[in-house]
Order: sequence, then C-alpha cells, then structure tokens
Amino acid sequence: MLKITTHKIDDTIVLDVSGRIDAINSPLLQEKIDTILENNQGHLLLLRMIGVNYLSAAGLRVLRLLKEATGQVRIVEPSKRVIEVMEMTGLDAVYGLYMSFDEALKK
Repeated sequence: MLKITTHKIDDTIVLDVSGRIDAINSPLLQEKIDTILENNQGHLLLLRMIGVNYLSAAGLRVLRLLKEATGQVRIVEPSKRVIEVMEMTGLDAVYGLYMSFDEALKK
C-alpha cells in the first residue's frame, strides 16, 4: 500500500510518501506529481521518503520522469531502503538525497 500526503513549507511543496512504490502503486505517485507540476509551476517539490519500504524499477521510472520534467529530484529523509536502491543503481549521484529539510531547502 502506498500513502501520499501533501503539505507546503513556504513556496515548497512536500510529498510525504510511505509504503511500497512498485508497479501497482507507482501510477498513483506519478499522477500526484503530474497534478502538482501542472498546477504549481515554479514551486520546489520535495519527496519525503522516510516511510518508503520498497522501491521498484517502476518507482525509479517515476523519479526519472520527474527529473526530465523539472531538471531535479530532491528526496528528503530517505529511508534506508531508498538509500540502498539509490546507491545500488548509482542514482545517488544523479538525484539529491538530503537527510533534513533544512539541507534540501538550502541547495
């Protein structure tokens, strides 16, 4: 099961994502991101992924599409599993992984 909640910090939109991001659930995340990008041009988007316990290739595809659309992916408070997947795929060098909101907002 995937749970996504949205909140704002000043001009930054935060998607709080928890659960599994897999082939079944990734379209839900993609739809949420697409809606935010369509309605909130110019805002910074952060993905808070502390509660993500599984990230499949389908989830990585969502991140790739976000990178293509905005030029950046900022993952805040990544779970241990997210960090492992990013390191195994080499995407930790491509996407921003931030251990705190302050760090993500300063970059």
